[in-house]
Amino acid sequence: IDLSTGNVFTINLSANITSLTTSNAAVGTYLIKFVQDATGTRDVTFPLAWKWAGGVIPSLTNTANKLDIVTLIYDGNTYYATIVQNF
Repeated sequence: IDLSTGNVFTINLSANITSLTTSNAAVGTYLIKFVQDATGTRDVTFPLAWKWAGGVIPSLTNTANKLDIVTLIYDGNTYYATIVQNF
């Protein structure tokens, strides 16, 4: 995801994502919507360097046509991540 192109991104899942990378980040906040297709059960392997609230890397909601929103806060060194699920 090229973070220089905006602050809100939508990723429509039609397969598992086994490698998610970000580039060109500036200090700030980013929202990434992960949308399941009509099949559902798609998953994302998040970067290990992201620091998750609670210290646990989440799994996405696997229900068809549902979406989860990841919020990333980048301070110039570290990505801090939270997730709101099952919209």
